[in-house]
Amino acid sequence: SPTTNSAGQAQVTVTAGTVTAQSTVTVTASIANLSPVTFNLTVTPPPPPITPNSFVNAADQQIGSLSPCSLATVIGPGVAPNVQGTLVGASFGPGPYTLSGAGITFAGGSPAPIFSLSNSNGQQSMTFQVPCEVSPGSAPAAVVVGGGTAQVTLIILPASPGVYGSTNTDGTLRATLVRQDGSFVNLQNPARRGETVTAFVTGLGATTPQVATNQVRPRGTTAT
Repeated sequence: SPTTNSAGQAQVTVTAGTVTAQSTVTVTASIANLSPVTFNLTVTPPPPPITPNSFVNAADQQIGSLSPCSLATVIGPGVAPNVQGTLVGASFGPGPYTLSGAGITFAGGSPAPIFSLSNSNGQQSMTFQVPCEVSPGSAPAAVVVGGGTAQVTLIILPASPGVYGSTNTDGTLRATLVRQDGSFVNLQNPARRGETVTAFVTGLGATTPQVATNQVRPRGTTAT
């Protein structure tokens, strides 16, 4: 409906609706009996409103506790808008670099493997591996969700130890430990004095031999 200016150009303001993924709007402009003109507009969702404090160690939820090769979680609205419950990227083996339209890329073009997205009880989160090639120090990262991109700068530590745990029947959070017979340590099945148990941790720092992003050490070998 706008009137053209002296150059014969018409202008109109378009307001996009709410979207959670990149979408396309087709616009058709016509006047009288002239042939209509059709073109497309691309609508991208707003970036998730996250900050460096949105990033925590995936094991103990410590804010800013990230290091090369470690597992981390970013928590915030808009991180997993298209997910209900938990979406697992890979039950075993390498994780995908994008999951349900979400992904993270660090400076230098290093993508982060995504292991899960969660949208539960009003909290959205994404768990990923910090690429092993990211150097300790200040590291810019781009978080993309459905086409919207949030730019953040994270502090990457040389190591960021975090121990995985679970809440026991008495309501106390304890480390997740496994006995040599394969059973989990709990109040009814305690570890014995002198027994060797296995703990699950992340962020222990560089290993020998070195383990690459999205990989594990070769079967039958130990990375120290």
